[in-house]
Amino acid sequence: MSNKVKKTTQTSTTNDDNNCTVLAMKTVTGWTEKKCQTILSKAGRKKDKGFGITQYLKQSKKIKDVQFTKIAEPNYYRYNNTYALKDFATYRNKGVYYIVTKTHALAIVDGVIVDNLTGRQAGDRRHVQHAWKVTGNIKPNIGKVSKEDTLPKKRYARLDYGEEVIYNGEVIKFRDITLAKKGDLVRVNSQRANGIVVLKFFHPVDNYTITAKVDRAMFEVTKKRNTNIFLDTNIIKKQNKK
Repeated sequence: MSNKVKKTTQTSTTNDDNNCTVLAMKTVTGWTEKKCQTILSKAGRKKDKGFGITQYLKQSKKIKDVQFTKIAEPNYYRYNNTYALKDFATYRNKGVYYIVTKTHALAIVDGVIVDNLTGRQAGDRRHVQHAWKVTGNIKPNIGKVSKEDTLPKKRYARLDYGEEVIYNGEVIKFRDITLAKKGDLVRVNSQRANGIVVLKFFHPVDNYTITAKVDRAMFEVTKKRNTNIFLDTNIIKKQNKK
């Protein structure tokens, strides 16, 4: 993150995935997460599903006793006509804003970016596509500072496909199931160019795949960098005979 822009993380207290629109509303209003879920559910949002919040706010400029005022696009501009979150937050460092970037929703409260994403996924150069100023009976909830957002930015060795590494981040949960906790050995599915590491887990009962995306800084390599986990078993047997 830029040194000029602060960042906090909005956390979820319910079992609900793909809920950035809910958490952004929780941030700007201060309402409980369940209240936000109920309001968006009545508007058509399905549990564990994304939601077209842009169209909803366009039609519903006022929700309960809270006003959502759309900001005209030319007013996003700041510093070389950029749409970057960090510049929006710097220029509009007073007030509460509900923000939509590409396929994601978050908030800016008095110049602080409040997002449910952390680390590299929560970069401050993402472009603002839509913004609403939020006023009325609100008590913004700005979440908390996340460890992933305070780590020094440095280069880490790239992790290999199938490599076993030590996870040092916060607990990764899916509903009531703990997928990984600090100190666990996990296997890497892939590492993206932006430093995000993809992990895949299998549901112990229903046997479907659960994907988690985590900042590379949350992993520690082991002394034995094993990259053979996902190879065909016949190939592994041949290698062991040599």
